[in-house]
Amino acid sequence: MRKFAQLTNQAYQRIKNEVHVHYIFLKCSDEIPDEDTVEINEKLKSVRTRLLESEKFEYVAQGVSDDPTELQWEAIYGTFMRF
Repeated sequence: MRKFAQLTNQAYQRIKNEVHVHYIFLKCSDEIPDEDTVEINEKLKSVRTRLLESEKFEYVAQGVSDDPTELQWEAIYGTFMRF
């Protein structure tokens, strides 16, 4: 039983340091005009607000992301270890 508790604790310690990364891609060029910069900033603020209000990530991404390759709008980049 002691070994089980030790293994469970190790698994928990690993999991609590994992970060699941999702993304929303917004297109812009290096030579972006100022009015487009304002538009993109407003879009980013809107995305942040919606996510902070607990709207599902998938719905927000579907509505605003410019990345056509996202698999069913989940936009999962991967899982990483946090240090």
